[in-house]
Amino acid sequence: MSDSTLPPEPDEPPVTPPPPEQPPAPIYTAPTANPAAPAANTPNYGAAQTPSPQPLNQQPPAPQNPYGAPQAPAPQTPYGPPQPPAPQNPYGAPPPGAPQNPYGAPPPGAPEGRTNVLAIVSLVLGIVSYFTGFFLAIGAIITGHIALSQIKKTGGKGRGMALGGLILGYVGIVVGILVTILVIVLIIAAGATTAANDKALNDYLNSMTAIPQPSDTGFDVPTVPTGDLSFGAGQELYPTDTATFAETFALDPAWTVKTPDTGGGNWSYTSNDGQCTLKFYQGALGDSVDIASGDDLATTDSFLTYVDNATAADEAQYADSDGIAYQYVGSSDEVATRTLTGTDNDGTNWITSARAFTQLKQGMYFDLTCQPAADLTKVYTSVLAETSIVVD
Repeated sequence: MSDSTLPPEPDEPPVTPPPPEQPPAPIYTAPTANPAAPAANTPNYGAAQTPSPQPLNQQPPAPQNPYGAPQAPAPQTPYGPPQPPAPQNPYGAPPPGAPQNPYGAPPPGAPEGRTNVLAIVSLVLGIVSYFTGFFLAIGAIITGHIALSQIKKTGGKGRGMALGGLILGYVGIVVGILVTILVIVLIIAAGATTAANDKALNDYLNSMTAIPQPSDTGFDVPTVPTGDLSFGAGQELYPTDTATFAETFALDPAWTVKTPDTGGGNWSYTSNDGQCTLKFYQGALGDSVDIASGDDLATTDSFLTYVDNATAADEAQYADSDGIAYQYVGSSDEVATRTLTGTDNDGTNWITSARAFTQLKQGMYFDLTCQPAADLTKVYTSVLAETSIVVD
């Protein structure tokens, strides 16, 4: 190794050349060196080195941090003290004093966020609830409250829509309750009206079947007897009254019209099983019937004998008294009748029920004829249940 690389002798201080002339630099007051501070570390290549004297205006080394890594020395300048380092902004954070936004909300003056979805939903439900029922109004209220809470916490638009949805929702519930009450009142009123109409209809029907009573007018008004119309009560009828059959066989599925009434007072039915035939007649007694004045019973026996082509002896031996409902089917009041029962040569059984009215010079009967296989008595009972005599 050459001598030029050897360190200088300790007693020979190095000669520092004078610096070139520079414009006068600002005067900096250097901090007082700490005598106890160790000298800067110099690499040791095998020989002890004498610390070199400090250049003029050179800053002393920075103090060491006893609790961390040593700090890098400030950059040296031969022409003056080092400039203080520019303030750093670690991690890209805003400089000290800048307003902080710890929750990510937009700073003042920044554009607002998106419209809150629940606010839109609340408004839509509030509008639709007026057309589909007040149940959607409940949804408008719930979503409106949630939307207002979210907007208050996180910002965003839609407060007006949320308030609109809330108002429409509450109004929709009130309207729905009022409509429900109105519907209930109308249903109750309709039920009361129906009951009143039914009562009026029943009263009208009852009046149709009721026997008219004489009015207090000072003169006689033709009326018909009340209660049972016996043979004696027939004398209370007026010559202008009429007697007719009222029956329901045309509506009975067990019977079919065989011969309709063409105006002569005759018509007939046939049972659907083909076992029985039912004939009706109502009209004048005719000259062939002996009319006993003031005696409906004797006149009825004469009429019955004529209808069945029987003899007086047959009538006296086999005729019997019976009755048919008076004024309407199913009435408990009856019109007194006479019946005659017999069997023809072919085995068919028959029964005839007749009534004559001497005051009206009118007679009426029905004749039931059945095959041997049919129960004549049973069928006759069913015929009586669907037949009545009306006098008016």
